[in-house]
Order: sequence, then structure tokens, then C-alpha cells
Amino acid sequence: MIRGVHHISLSTADMDKCVHFYRDLLGMTLDRISPLSPGFEPFETVVGLRNVTGQVAQFNLGNMNMGVFCYHEPKPRPGERRPACDAGIRHIAFDVKDIVAEYERLKAAGVAFISPPQHIPRAMASR
Repeated sequence: MIRGVHHISLSTADMDKCVHFYRDLLGMTLDRISPLSPGFEPFETVVGLRNVTGQVAQFNLGNMNMGVFCYHEPKPRPGERRPACDAGIRHIAFDVKDIVAEYERLKAAGVAFISPPQHIPRAMASR
């Protein structure tokens, strides 16, 4: 029986930039950054990779936990902005008090957005 979400896992090519975004701009708690070392078979089996090196940052926000992986080996392919119709994780939604104020604050800090906040009435969201 599924009880809820345990954690979210993302990957990045730039750990410093990622930590700055999630800790400094979004206010998540950085619990730790740990090395990824080759030969840890349970991890390598789960991710389907061998001889893994890199780092993983563990973040917390309320009851949400998030791991962000930065692989050094095997070498990751560069990330690219893809349209919403492509398969994959499209977004993570955070609960905020004032979405317009948060949008303006993050935009002023250099965060790129596809659009400003939009109001989608509940009736439209369920169609």
C-alpha cells in the first residue's frame, strides 16, 4: 500500500548552482553533501550504472526530502530545456503564501521562467 511520497531524486551537472538555488533561493535545508563512490553495489543496481563517482546533496523542506545527484562518472549528457509535451518530470510544485512575490523575488535573482504565475480555476484543471 502506498502511503505517500518518501523523496524526490533529481540530477544536476552543477552542484554549486543547484545548492544555491534550493538552499539559498528556495530556503530548503541542506542536510548534507556526500560522495558517490564506485563499487557500492546496491546503489549502482538501483540506478543501473557502474563505477559511479560524484556527489549527492540531501535537502529537506517540511516533510519533503530531496536528493540531488551530480555524477562525475559516468559523464552525464548536458541537460536541455525541453517542451512540456516531452516525457519526463515536468515540474515540482511548492506551496507558497504569495506566488507573485516569490516569482518576482526569484526572477530578480536570475531564475528563468517559462511564464509568470497563471491562475487555473479548479474546474479547468480537472478537464
